[in-house]
Amino acid sequence: MKIRLDKFLSSQNIGTRSTITKQLKLKKVVVNNQIIQQGSFKIDPELDRVLFDNNIINYCNFIYIAMNKPQNYICANKDKSKQTIIDLIKEPFANSLHIVGRLDIDTTGLVLLTNNGSWTHSLKSPNANIEKEYEVTLKDDITDEMLIKLKSDIFLDNKLLKKVRIEKIYKNTCNIILTEGKYHQIKRMFHYVNNEVIKLKRIRIGIFNLENLNIKEGEWTKIII
Repeated sequence: MKIRLDKFLSSQNIGTRSTITKQLKLKKVVVNNQIIQQGSFKIDPELDRVLFDNNIINYCNFIYIAMNKPQNYICANKDKSKQTIIDLIKEPFANSLHIVGRLDIDTTGLVLLTNNGSWTHSLKSPNANIEKEYEVTLKDDITDEMLIKLKSDIFLDNKLLKKVRIEKIYKNTCNIILTEGKYHQIKRMFHYVNNEVIKLKRIRIGIFNLENLNIKEGEWTKIII
């Protein structure tokens, strides 16, 4: 399907429509070896070869990214005072992405980003029951009594939480699997059993696992859906 050249360039985060108009007048856009200066010029994004400033534009309709979030970065597109995970993506398409399942500033691990709203909804829908797995390090050792309480009925904000799966790894570490994501849920659950989370890392969202993705903290990679 053919679309306007200025619309195509805007969708690939080359700039705003007004910026693109200026770039076209400066003869920075080439389509199939021909300089094009009209934003109304029609192209087929999947067939035509488009260059901007001598760089070929690889058409991306939907983008999917997995990131290993470091501490002290917030899950937001922009912030006046803090670094955001979008700042770690040095690509022109970064600002079109939204975050699928945010993490606290002090929580590390797997974050998914995309520009596909339908995919985001499918992962975040309460009815989807997508598993999120976390590595948890605690201030105090985990007792059998704590595990029994955590696996029983727990209310947060006067609502019954869905059951969790929890596996003790060491004296004060465990893996916990949730199918929902209430505000500060894991921290509040351990507070309920008189313990404190001192380190939290998300290692899996559904089929996406940090170990299989092989991305270091602070890095990201495109994934195929």
